[in-house]
Amino acid sequence: MGATFAVAWTSASRSAGASPLAPGIWPFFLQRHATISLGASAALLCPVRVVMVVPWFFQYRRTIAWMEGKIGLRDKFPLLNRVMAVAVTWVVANVAAVVLLTSVLIWIGSLWTGIPVFPLAP
Repeated sequence: MGATFAVAWTSASRSAGASPLAPGIWPFFLQRHATISLGASAALLCPVRVVMVVPWFFQYRRTIAWMEGKIGLRDKFPLLNRVMAVAVTWVVANVAAVVLLTSVLIWIGSLWTGIPVFPLAP
């Protein structure tokens, strides 16, 4: 998700000559993002995405088990302990990682195109 967003951002910036945050560029960016997202979710790329995720699965499982031990409700409320561990791990690992990855890729795209992420005030 973050990679397709960043690719669409860079592509729209490069084509329009301005950041998608500039007035009038956002609809063009959304169109570009929809097109790239459709291509990235195609059946041909699904196996590639699965292969990329497999190595992360084992670390993710270890992180959940570690978080279960840190929460401390394992003896009295094992189900609640598990749900909380999965929720905390999901927020930290997925949301934070996607935001960080997307931000870094947009920044790299901005450096590559020479177009700042935030448009300059007139």
